[in-house]
Amino acid sequence: MRSMKGYIIGSIVTDIILIGYLFTLLDSIGIGFFLLLSILLLAGSFLSVYFMKKNS
Repeated sequence: MRSMKGYIIGSIVTDIILIGYLFTLLDSIGIGFFLLLSILLLAGSFLSVYFMKKNS
């Protein structure tokens, strides 16, 4: 099992990469949808870490 620190760092890096990719699509998807997807990505990462800490 990976350490919590490694999971958090990997999750943040993945979110940054995905948000960067969404930023390239900003013209076609619109700012509202971009913000919605970005918030969902970050919230998913936060909840994953929260529940992993709670269960361990």
